Amino acid sequence: MKEPAATPERERKDQLREQAARWFARMRRDDAERFRQEFEHWLAIPEHLAAYNRIAGRFAEAKILRGSHRAPTRPARRRTAFAALLSIATLAAFGTVALVAARIVSWPIGRDAHATSQIMTAHGEIRRIRLGDGSVVTLDTDSLVSVALGSRRRALRLERGRARFEVAHEARPFVVTAGGGSITARGTIFDVALDGSKVEVALIEGRVDVVPQVSADTRARRLPHRLEPGEAVAFQQGQSRSLPSFSSATPPGWPEAMIDVRNRPLSDVLVLANRHGSVRLVAGDMRLGQITVSGRFRIDDAGRLAENLARLLDLEVDRSTPGSIVLKRRHEKISPAP
Repeated sequence: MKEPAATPERERKDQLREQAARWFARMRRDDAERFRQEFEHWLAIPEHLAAYNRIAGRFAEAKILRGSHRAPTRPARRRTAFAALLSIATLAAFGTVALVAARIVSWPIGRDAHATSQIMTAHGEIRRIRLGDGSVVTLDTDSLVSVALGSRRRALRLERGRARFEVAHEARPFVVTAGGGSITARGTIFDVALDGSKVEVALIEGRVDVVPQVSADTRARRLPHRLEPGEAVAFQQGQSRSLPSFSSATPPGWPEAMIDVRNRPLSDVLVLANRHGSVRLVAGDMRLGQITVSGRFRIDDAGRLAENLARLLDLEVDRSTPGSIVLKRRHEKISPAP
C-alpha cells in the first residue's frame, strides 16, 4: 500500500515537531542557559509552545513506560534524552503515540536534583499541572516556572508571571524563589506573582516563610516573614511591605479568571485584564487610569469587564478603535486612532 502523499501542511507540522524535539533536548543540557534567549524567542509563538508541550508530555510518558526510576548519570542523560525525543518524534509522525487530555496535566518530574524542567503558559492560557511529588502548580497566563525535585529539596523558580502552589506534605522542603527572595512551605497553598523585580506573595492555607533577599552570607540573612492564611506581602530588592489581608474563605480567584482588587488604580486592573485577552482595554487618559477600583471582576471577557467598570465608575465605553476598547469620561470625545 502506498504512503499518502506529503502535503505542505503535513511537512510543516513534521518540521515543527522536529524543532520542538531538538529544543527540548537542548534545554536539558548542562549549557542550556546559553540558548535561553533564543529558546524563549522561539517559544513565544503559541504554535511553538503547543508543539514543545506535546513533546515534553510524550517524553514523560515514554519515561514511565520504560519503568526507569533511577537517575542516570549526566552524560548518559544527555544522550538518552535526545535519542528518546527523536524516537518519539518519529512515532508521533505515524500517529502511534497518543495523549489523554485532562484538567490537571500530570508532569512526573524525576528526583534528580540536577534535572530541571520548565512549565509554561502562552498568552491567555491558564494551566494546572501535577508534579511528580503530588504537588499542583497552576500557572497564570504568560508564566514560566522552573522545577527541580531533588532527593533533599523541592526547588522551584518563578521566572515570570504568576503561579499558585498547592504543596504536597512531605519531609523535603518546598522552596520557591522569585525576584531575589524565597518562599518556603510544607503542605500549603499560596500564590506568587512576579512583576519585573517586584514579588507579591499571598497565603491561602497553611504557613510560609518569606525571605525578601536570599544571601549566601549567613550574617546578612534576614529573619523571614511568617505569613498566616489571608495575609500577603510584597518585596523588591530586599525591601518588604505588608499588603491588605483577604478572607481565606474567598481566596484570590485568578485561576478561574477572577480578580479581587481593593483600592487599586484602574490602570492596574486593565493591565491584568490585557494579559488574558486579545482585545485591549485602554483608559482614555492618564488621570482616568489613576482612579481607584475595588471589587471582584471576571477578566477573560474584555467587553463584559469594560461594561462592568463603566457602570461602576460612571464611564463610557468606546469601541470605535479596532482591537481596543477605550474607557472614557462621559461626554468626552475620543479621536479615532491614526
